[in-house]
Amino acid sequence: MSNVSAADVYLESAITERRRLGSLADRPRALGVAEDYAMTIEIIYLTARIHHWLNVRVARHLAEQAERLAR
Repeated sequence: MSNVSAADVYLESAITERRRLGSLADRPRALGVAEDYAMTIEIIYLTARIHHWLNVRVARHLAEQAERLAR
């Protein structure tokens, strides 16, 4: 039996979708406001990914602590 959590499955599907869509940095550069908007969207996306990654790490840590305390 595999030790793959739901968070791992979600993270892998999000990474796969991100690769499929490509990065805004891969696209031709926009000018002016459009460029600022694209950069803002990229920053928001990366912030959300970091937030998710941290949540997964904290959840794993708490699960490990709960397991140790249950012994």
